[in-house]
Amino acid sequence: MSKHSEKRQSTRFKTGGTIYLKDTILSPMVKKAHLLNFCCNGVCFLTDKQLDPGTTILFKSSNSNHLFAENKADCQIRSISFVTVKWCCKSAKKDPIYSIGATYLSHY
Repeated sequence: MSKHSEKRQSTRFKTGGTIYLKDTILSPMVKKAHLLNFCCNGVCFLTDKQLDPGTTILFKSSNSNHLFAENKADCQIRSISFVTVKWCCKSAKKDPIYSIGATYLSHY
């Protein structure tokens, strides 16, 4: 895994709380993760599962399981969306914990 360098063009908003990740391949994997921040284009979260860049997963949140963002936020966290992992870094906080950045898949 390589070091993450900031590439977001949108403003980041700090938040927190539990989210759920589901593998998009026919698999029973559902993982809890901890949301760190979000922007209009994606999310950043911590989890104990390493996810490779390019992996698509289902991201699920709800108003009841995350902290609301600042009032000045020009967007809010999507309640459910497919996201593509852009980067995954092993966190220095605990082992094994991974910090992951993912972008929402575009819809047409």
